[in-house]
Amino acid sequence: MNAIYKSFNRRIEYFVYGNADLLGLWIVLIAIQPLVPVGNLLAREDLVPWLMLCLGLTTYLRGKTYGDGPHSSLTQQHVGSSAFFQRLSMVFFPLFCMFWYDVGKQYTIVLGRTTEGLVTFGIAVVATTVLGALLLLSKSHQKTAWNPPGLNGPLVWSASSFIFVLALMFTGFLEAKVPEFHSDALLLGLAFLGVGTVIGRVQHLRQRRAAKTKDGRNYVPAFFPYLFSSLGSGFGLLILYFIQDFIGFADTMPFDLAFVPAAFVVAWAGVVWPKRIPIAVTCLLHEIMPAGGGDKAISTTASPFDQPPEGALRINPLEIKRVRALHPWLVPVKASRVAEFDDPIRPLWPRKEPPKSFHILGEASFEPDPYTKKAQWSEITLRLKGSDDVASISGAAAQNRSLVVLKPFLRPGESRKTKMVTYRWEKPVPEGTVQHVDATTERLSLEDGSIIVLATEGVARAFEVEIGAPVYRWNDAAGFRPPQIEDYVKV
Repeated sequence: MNAIYKSFNRRIEYFVYGNADLLGLWIVLIAIQPLVPVGNLLAREDLVPWLMLCLGLTTYLRGKTYGDGPHSSLTQQHVGSSAFFQRLSMVFFPLFCMFWYDVGKQYTIVLGRTTEGLVTFGIAVVATTVLGALLLLSKSHQKTAWNPPGLNGPLVWSASSFIFVLALMFTGFLEAKVPEFHSDALLLGLAFLGVGTVIGRVQHLRQRRAAKTKDGRNYVPAFFPYLFSSLGSGFGLLILYFIQDFIGFADTMPFDLAFVPAAFVVAWAGVVWPKRIPIAVTCLLHEIMPAGGGDKAISTTASPFDQPPEGALRINPLEIKRVRALHPWLVPVKASRVAEFDDPIRPLWPRKEPPKSFHILGEASFEPDPYTKKAQWSEITLRLKGSDDVASISGAAAQNRSLVVLKPFLRPGESRKTKMVTYRWEKPVPEGTVQHVDATTERLSLEDGSIIVLATEGVARAFEVEIGAPVYRWNDAAGFRPPQIEDYVKV
């Protein structure tokens, strides 16, 4: 039962922390909804403007393309301004869908060439022009050098754009003819499909088709992400409307309940665009010293090996001073499914492998959570090398080395009842915050803010662990400097 309880708690913890941005967005939408005045565009009866606003804001947080991207052996251009316009084009795309949907919905007015019809059609044309300008401004981002022959990019984009606009107009036409069909669900599916497709490049498809797979077969793009995002969102919103009809609300969901479809849009975006799993995390080891003096005199009596060092090693993890020396450390994330490693496309040339995951203490990595089996990058696991890291004997000489890890806080659910005295003059602390390392220790865990104390024959050095930014690209990991033994030994 204890394992089931911990697994349940961990799953809730990872869900909340992994989707805190989406949960925060939904709370903001709930707060904004009562402030929208009656008659405003967002308060329209069909809820289309509200749904497209929710999708646009969610796209800003999580949106990404469904395609496989460029060949993994090629270096992509990363231009800050182009990346901004690329993200802006994805955010603007739901509005583009809404304007052409309105053209199809008001087809009789548009065909009648009335003032209202011309304004509706003109807004759609302007939206198309703005979207095209944003895409042109973003063309430098993620661009690669290899341009093999194959499908013509402008022709593919022109044909697909024409078909997509016709589909949007047909959706609006269907809403005007058969309002009980809830064609806004179909519009949401098209918008989800277009958001993840609009920044794709035909050049990337040509690259993968030319390279083929590692076993020599022809490359076949995966269509499931496209179908899953569009059909799943459309059918999901339809089911939500059917439940609303079954409960007995009006034929259309009122704007007072607009937070319900907003929750669906935000939740489905979390399913379609899950949080990225890094291949590694950049960490820092800060050399530290105790915050103050006043230590008692060191006893001349030898203490047992399993006790923490005394005297100058009086350290409180919450009261330390960092010195200028720091050491970079790249810690891989195990069990992460990353395209650069799992890509079945044949590499164009041999590439440099990323540095080994070994630390001076042992093999270091962010191992999957033992209860949920999901990837995590908040707790480093060290697989120690054995007794060589604790004590060494060479002939008649013996060298005693002591290693203690102090954690500033306990994890939720860990017992606080069992206490111990870290140093003789300090207050008792929970036993779970102190990890002793001896010849039998095989596993060591480090968290953000943990203190590593290394002592060799009375000479000690202490390091604070800082878990930094995740690394998502293989090229960034391959050129990283691993920790060296010189970082931990004074010469």
